[in-house]
Amino acid sequence: MISVDNPGGPEAEIVPGISIPFTSYTSEVHDISSPYRLTLKIEVRDGAPECRQFVITADADAPPITGVVLRSIPLATYVETTLEKITNRRGDALEELRAERGRRRQPKSDVLPRVVEAYRLALADPDPVVRKAPTQAVADRLHYQRGHVSRLLSEARRLGMLGPARRGRAGEAKTNRKES
Repeated sequence: MISVDNPGGPEAEIVPGISIPFTSYTSEVHDISSPYRLTLKIEVRDGAPECRQFVITADADAPPITGVVLRSIPLATYVETTLEKITNRRGDALEELRAERGRRRQPKSDVLPRVVEAYRLALADPDPVVRKAPTQAVADRLHYQRGHVSRLLSEARRLGMLGPARRGRAGEAKTNRKES
């Protein structure tokens, strides 16, 4: 079942020429091969559907919900399936959507400087909560997953764009090199 969260709201173009008449919807998914019911709140942002909320409910006789269960859920497939139902298009529309998303993906040479800048801004933020969790602040600001930001920061350090990490602390270690 799919319900619209903002009826009468603005349209969202998901690929050129394909629009849906809303920007936010909720989809209830019950895959007959799974003992779990899912509720997905999906928003279309910059032309791409994004899962913004995820609720899982176990059937009465289902095994407990564990990390293994959560990782096994094909969330992207369910998001695409709901989009397929909404647009009444199959295959080609989703391939076009995937291609469009791929074109929007930016090269690391463009992303790394933005991540490093956002990280340094988070370290200098007057809010102590932001300063103590700068990687999460960058993830929130740039709409990336925290793990992805962490990998990008590691790569930036490896490339010399960011100073070495201090063990157990956020930020960059200061190096005191004396010139001879």
